[in-house]
Amino acid sequence: MFIEVILPIKLTWAPTYRADAQIIRGQRVRVRFARKEYVGVVSRTDVRPDFDTSKILDILSVEDRLPQISETELKLWEFMAGYYLCTIGEVYKAAYPSTKLRSEEVVVAAGIRKEASRAKKLEVLQARVKRLEIRLLAKEAAIAASKEGTKARAGFEEGRKKILAELQAARAAVDSLSSEEAAPASPLTATPGAKPVPGKPVLLQGDMASRAAEYSRLLKETLARGGQALVLTPEKALCSALENRLDPGIPVMICHSDCTAAQRRKVADTLREGGPVAVLGSRSCIFLPFSNLQLIIIDEEQDQSYKQTEPAPRYNGRDAALTLGGIHSAQVVLGSKAPSLETELNVLSGKFLRQDAGPAGTCSEELEIIDITKERRKNGMLGALSRKLLSAVSETGGKVVFIRGWEQAEEIRALCNSIPGAEEVQIMSLPELKRDAPSDIALLAVLQADAFLDKDDFRSDERAVQLVAMLQNFSPRVIIQTAVSERFCSSRSMQDLLKERRDFNLPPYSRAVDLLFNDREPQRRQMMMRLLAGAVPGAAVMDGRIRWNLARGRQLQEEKRELAAAVQRIEDAYRYAGHIIIDVDPKD
Repeated sequence: MFIEVILPIKLTWAPTYRADAQIIRGQRVRVRFARKEYVGVVSRTDVRPDFDTSKILDILSVEDRLPQISETELKLWEFMAGYYLCTIGEVYKAAYPSTKLRSEEVVVAAGIRKEASRAKKLEVLQARVKRLEIRLLAKEAAIAASKEGTKARAGFEEGRKKILAELQAARAAVDSLSSEEAAPASPLTATPGAKPVPGKPVLLQGDMASRAAEYSRLLKETLARGGQALVLTPEKALCSALENRLDPGIPVMICHSDCTAAQRRKVADTLREGGPVAVLGSRSCIFLPFSNLQLIIIDEEQDQSYKQTEPAPRYNGRDAALTLGGIHSAQVVLGSKAPSLETELNVLSGKFLRQDAGPAGTCSEELEIIDITKERRKNGMLGALSRKLLSAVSETGGKVVFIRGWEQAEEIRALCNSIPGAEEVQIMSLPELKRDAPSDIALLAVLQADAFLDKDDFRSDERAVQLVAMLQNFSPRVIIQTAVSERFCSSRSMQDLLKERRDFNLPPYSRAVDLLFNDREPQRRQMMMRLLAGAVPGAAVMDGRIRWNLARGRQLQEEKRELAAAVQRIEDAYRYAGHIIIDVDPKD
């Protein structure tokens, strides 16, 4: 039979191989391609090639000992390859990177050695049982031949008991080794029940503490039914913070890039077994082999860190998780205090439901915006610190944290040490705050909020609202110093921002696709940009990239495929392969 195989490389076509054994879709096989060996995944069987079959290579081996790729995994890979205009091989490489493949192969090799060792032990024990049985028969014959009451008969009886005890122990060892199986205990005792029919995705809007309480309730219900759950955070640094907020009685397995290969393998093995388990991790967890996924929670769904920028597939973890929920018929919950406009539009259109987890909204009486441009004009700044901020610090009786933007930590520390009352202020970056935020922050101040907003990004107003909401998760009082105070002081609602996006045909009312050019020769790069901009109508040439805003609807996928085909034609015609990057739904 002939089969098509997915290889973990960028390949726009699926190579065909010959296999003598019966093979099914999702099975792993070892093959040779371009003089290298790869472990591939069978995507099609019973292929009928339309070319000379004498040139088709045989597979090298069937990797029966490696876990099979499930149908749900393959469906997710196929969606991501089609939507994000990359090859399915690139998706396979992201789902099963080389370190994961090597780890699986090491486990298989160790299993083979363990099985061989077990077989040898079993052979030795069985031989011992036979020898003991022969000795026992000899003793019993000696007892039968001896006379009653003699000293010899008493000795034979004692020897028989000793041999019988050894024989029973040897038989028990054989039985134990014969039935030995690795059966890890389930992390939670569950009472399996009927899987609930999932409804529409739910936006859970509220502060972090309120959301965590609702997450805990949903996780307990899912695990009690015997289901599996996935909890996503935008960054791996936030996993521990969210875990600490969940009910301590919920067993959670952490999985992200900082975990060891053995830890990640343990998570995957547990999921394949089908037992109830909750996995907490970053966006790459969507590639885990779930076998009974019933709940997906996407915390801080608006965070732009869900977007994978390099390498391909350049996917959005939030959107991919929504698709994963559809494939598994799982309930999806998106958590945020200030949702993305994409999610807000889905709620307003009825595609998603909204549920208030607690205090909603992003404005607070404890939010203060300080315009540093105006403060400088009236001599209200001491370096990077405004006199208004220093006054607030002196009035605060608890912990104070400064979030630096472009400033260096040493520079701010030296300035704080020179100002009475500011010596105890803790200075952090925004990622450090997310990862290691101290408890009970009384005052949280951003020294230069402009560092976190791109003035040329059409999402900057949305990002400003979301930045404030995120900071208010850590402190009841927030002060923001900025040179663009209008972005933070704006009273425009999400509906106002959506109207503006609709008027200018910007996402979420359209889908953006960027072409990025990785070319060190400026003249050649400019020429290729002009060629591609002219090849597909509606192009907007920007700094180092070309953008298309494609209308949402049934024609979207076809238009994206036409764009990818145009790129392929020009790459082939000018031998320009490897320089053009297609980025679907860029984050700015």
